[in-house]
Amino acid sequence: MNKELSKKFEDTLVAQGADWIVTLEQLDAKLKIIDEELDSAEMQTDRSENASYQLLRDSKDTNNNLRNVVLQKVVALENYIAAAKEYKPQKHITVGTTVEVVAGKENKTFVFKLVPTELCSAKKGLVSVESRVGTKLLGMRVGESMQVETVKGPIEYKVKDFY
Repeated sequence: MNKELSKKFEDTLVAQGADWIVTLEQLDAKLKIIDEELDSAEMQTDRSENASYQLLRDSKDTNNNLRNVVLQKVVALENYIAAAKEYKPQKHITVGTTVEVVAGKENKTFVFKLVPTELCSAKKGLVSVESRVGTKLLGMRVGESMQVETVKGPIEYKVKDFY
């Protein structure tokens, strides 16, 4: 079961990386179009009086900023995957660990992976090591418990397994 879950998270990371690369390609195509439109607008009139030129410049800046953010995520993901390939089982929970916990009075079981903040995605089960749960889980072992304060009150978590 542990290997199956680890494979699922690896597949999730690879899929996320593929999505980000597609986003980069789309942003590059959009920036190319904006550059062509800027060249055209620049040739037509004085730039200081051309509102469409200013809007294009703003759009280019916004898209460049977005592209840089996505590129940082791709680099972080590549580094994370490289580090995960060198992973050796630990005696306690660390960054990159897949954790199975039992939570609350209902004893619901949750499985998630502790990841660097730039890779977190609650929907995909990737929890930041800087989150309330993540910071408390770091260093814990199987059988240990912790309590996390939430808006709805404290929730008790017990580590069932990790790998």
